[in-house]
Amino acid sequence: MPAKKRSEAQKEADKRYEAKRRGERHQIWMGVFYEESAPHWRQEIDEMGLPVVVSPVHDKDAWTKSDEKKDPSHKAGTFKKPHRHWLAEYPNPVNFETVKKDFAFLNSSNIKWVKSKSAMAAYLCHLKSPDKSKYDPEGIVEFGGANWRDWCAQTDDLHGEMMAMRKHIMAHAQETGRADLFEFWNWCDENNDVWSRLLDTACSAAIERYMKTIRGAMKTGTWNVALDERTVAVIDEETGERLGEFGSDQDAADYCDYLESLGRSVSMVGRNVPENAVRDGQGGWNYYTVNEETGPEYEC
Repeated sequence: MPAKKRSEAQKEADKRYEAKRRGERHQIWMGVFYEESAPHWRQEIDEMGLPVVVSPVHDKDAWTKSDEKKDPSHKAGTFKKPHRHWLAEYPNPVNFETVKKDFAFLNSSNIKWVKSKSAMAAYLCHLKSPDKSKYDPEGIVEFGGANWRDWCAQTDDLHGEMMAMRKHIMAHAQETGRADLFEFWNWCDENNDVWSRLLDTACSAAIERYMKTIRGAMKTGTWNVALDERTVAVIDEETGERLGEFGSDQDAADYCDYLESLGRSVSMVGRNVPENAVRDGQGGWNYYTVNEETGPEYEC
C-alpha cells in the first residue's frame, strides 16, 4: 500500500520542527562519511584539536526491510556503501550549524546530536548490537585526547551497573565462600572493561563496603539467608522510627551515609533478626529496647 502524501501544512510543520531541532545546542555529536569524499580526513580532524573518535570502516552493514520501506532503492539484505562513523565531544554545547561547518571537510551526512556517548561509542563497533556485524576495535581512530574505551565505559546508569556488580559478587561468594576486592578487581580487568573502569574511577569504596558486609555475614552465621529474602531497614537511633527499607545491606548503607551527612543518627536493622537489633559495624548485631523517655537502650 503506497504511503500517503503529506499535506503542505504537514510539510511546513516538519520544516519548523527541523529548524527548531537544528537550533538546539548539544555537546556530543555524530555523523557518517565516505573516505573517497574526504581523502585527508585524518589530518583535518587531527588539526581540529577536538576529542573525536572515528569507527573502523563499516563494510558489512546491510540494508533492512525497514530501510527498504523508507527508500525502495535500499533493497533489504544488500550491503551499504562502505563508510565510517565519527563521534565528537565539544567542550560546550553547540548547535547543528556549528557542527556542520566544523566538519564540512568530511562532506558528512546524517549529522545528529547524541543522547548517550557511551552507547554511541559502543555502536562504532556494534558491540551492543546483536543483529549487526561486529567490527574490530583495533580499527578505531582517536583524536584530541579522546579515549574510545573510556567513552564506552562511561555509564548512563551507575546504580544499574553497581547492582549488576553486587549480583555477580554475591553469586561468586555463594559459590566460593570468598568476597575479596583484589580478586574481583583482577577479574574485571580481564573480563569486564566497564566494571574495571568504574572501580578505577567511581565505586571501589562502595563495593568494598558491600564485600565487608558479606564477610561479616559469613562470620556471624547469617550467610545462609538469601539476599533476595532479606529486607534491611534504616532506623532513627533517637526515636526508633523506621526511615526506609531496602533489598540489600549496601543500599541501606548508602542511605545511612546520606542521612548521616545531614547530621542524622541512624542504624541498619534486618527483617531476619529481631526488630530490636541494629548492625554493630562489624557484621554482627546489637540489641536494644526503646525507652519512651530516653530512646533506644542497647544491651552490652
